[in-house]
Amino acid sequence: MLRDTFTNLFCYVAGIVFLALARTKYALRGYYTPTIWSNDDDAASRAHCADIVNTWQREIRRYTGCEKWESANVLELGPGATLNTGVLLMKDGASTYTAVDVFRLVRGEVPAGIDYVTDPSFRIDEVTGGRRFDLFVSSAAFEHFDDIFDTIERCSRVANSAATFCVVVDMQTHSRWIRDVDPNNIYRYSDWIYRLFQVKGTPNRKRPSDYVRALSTHGWADIQIVPLITTPQGYAERTLTYMHGPFSVPDAQMEMLFVAVMARRS
Repeated sequence: MLRDTFTNLFCYVAGIVFLALARTKYALRGYYTPTIWSNDDDAASRAHCADIVNTWQREIRRYTGCEKWESANVLELGPGATLNTGVLLMKDGASTYTAVDVFRLVRGEVPAGIDYVTDPSFRIDEVTGGRRFDLFVSSAAFEHFDDIFDTIERCSRVANSAATFCVVVDMQTHSRWIRDVDPNNIYRYSDWIYRLFQVKGTPNRKRPSDYVRALSTHGWADIQIVPLITTPQGYAERTLTYMHGPFSVPDAQMEMLFVAVMARRS
């Protein structure tokens, strides 16, 4: 655990090294996979998607008191390399399932009954063919979107009355080794330093208050930020003074690493 200035300095330097490695990897290979397993590992993909759907189901049931996707038109944002979440939602009673992503990461044929659209500009309201949706879901994708305010605004344009927003966001550092040691590492750097290493998909460093502000601005109500994973005891408090500017205050809620963002269209 981080206990002194030397350890924090080490984490600061190590984080820059990992950011530089990620930028180099992107330059050489592009954004090709969001998972740690092979795209051909169908068993791992199915298990992962089942876990995602179970999380959505649990949080929607807690928030609404019912299975909100029964007979719902569902829009998933950033499904990644698999559409198995859509397959499961359709089996569980969703009327329609549409997925929109920036990169076309899904390999092979799109399952029957599923609509899959990619658009580098992520113009959700323009590429969904005039359809409207009752449920918006996403898992560990929103932290990669360039502009969550624009994304939420576009979702709002295609939301039916009383639509539900259920988005799981991974707010911690994504580099795998340092993530375990220093999960808030990406928040140590000033904006200009962080921008030096940004590529498409670099975590956007938005915090819970940003989601609350974006949703409330665009007509969503009953907004809840539900912590699913929090920092180890004492970590956030001990490292708070080493975070950059806006991330060094209690309102940043740096103890939250993995959250469910819930809202209702008013």
